[in-house]
Amino acid sequence: MPKPVQIDADLYARAATAASRDGKQVETYINELIRLQLRDVERMHEIVSALDETATEDDAEGT
Repeated sequence: MPKPVQIDADLYARAATAASRDGKQVETYINELIRLQLRDVERMHEIVSALDETATEDDAEGT
């Protein structure tokens, strides 16, 4: 499962370079990266919950 909010030094440096090039604050890019990562984690949790629900239903039916 993905781990949320993994911004290592290399990724931060790349975001800082892009922000500098675009005349923006690095926080703009870092915040977007965090939002994307959290969305991925939320989606993964939804999938795991659906799988757990299916497994529970299968156990209840004896399959």
